[in-house]
This record gives sequence, C-alpha cells and structure tokens, in this order.
Amino acid sequence: MSRTATNLNPFQAPSIASPGVQAKTSQLPPLFTDRHIYLASFLGTPLAGSLLMARNHQRCQDSQSAAITVVGGLVATAAIIAVTMMFGELLPPTSGIFIGIGYGMVMQSIAKRVFGKRLEIAPAVSHGNWKAAGVAGLCLLGIVAMLAVVLSVSQA
Repeated sequence: MSRTATNLNPFQAPSIASPGVQAKTSQLPPLFTDRHIYLASFLGTPLAGSLLMARNHQRCQDSQSAAITVVGGLVATAAIIAVTMMFGELLPPTSGIFIGIGYGMVMQSIAKRVFGKRLEIAPAVSHGNWKAAGVAGLCLLGIVAMLAVVLSVSQA
C-alpha cells in the first residue's frame, strides 16, 4: 500500500483545532505551569512557588485555597530555614543545591496534582519564566532581610 500526496501527513499538526478544544481553552485564564512553579521554588524557596500556585488559585476563583497555599509555603520555608540553621554545619557545602532541587520537585509535583488537567488545557502565562524568576528574587530579598534582622538582634 503506497502513500500518495493526498494522504494526510501523520507528523503534521492539524491546521484547525476542534471547536470543543477552542471553547475550553478560551474559557480558562492563563496559568503558571508546573515548570514555572519549579523554577520559582528552586530559585526562591517554596514560598515563591506557593505564591505562583496561589495566583493560579485566584485566577480559577478559589481564594480560600490561595490563602492556604501561601500559609503552606510560609511554613515550608520557615521549616527549611530552621533545619538548615540548626544542622547547616553538619551538611556538606554543596548540599544546598540538592535541597533546592528537592523542594522544587516537591512543589512541581504538588502543582501537577492540584491543577491537573487545567495545566494542560489552559494557556501558559506570557513571560512566565521571567515572572517566576522575579517572584523568586523578591522572596529571596525578603528572606535575606528578615534573616539579617534576626541575626543582628540575636547578636546584640
């Protein structure tokens, strides 16, 4: 059986999406993807990732889940800071990168579980990587300022 030029190319995307898919995507607001949440968490602690997840909850009109997500991110960040301050001297110098990868992957899997199919159907936020990096930088700035105040008060 030979293929002719009139047969459809199985490797070429269809030129027009089905009306059902267009209707679903036009109703959903743009969301931060799980990759954006991973990037923000890796660069700026779980607090940054939870802020992006909270923004997704707000865009889906679920403000109660948004508040719970931010509180969870604050608790996770405080726990990581406390553990690393207590046991930091026992850890190898390069362990920080692996800790960051670890909680970044945890936040990414939580985002996949919470938002599920919505992440696949909804359009991604434009310039999402830059926005994730900006949120991460602001979170780090706040955490460093808070730690500087705590350390200066404790040494006084």
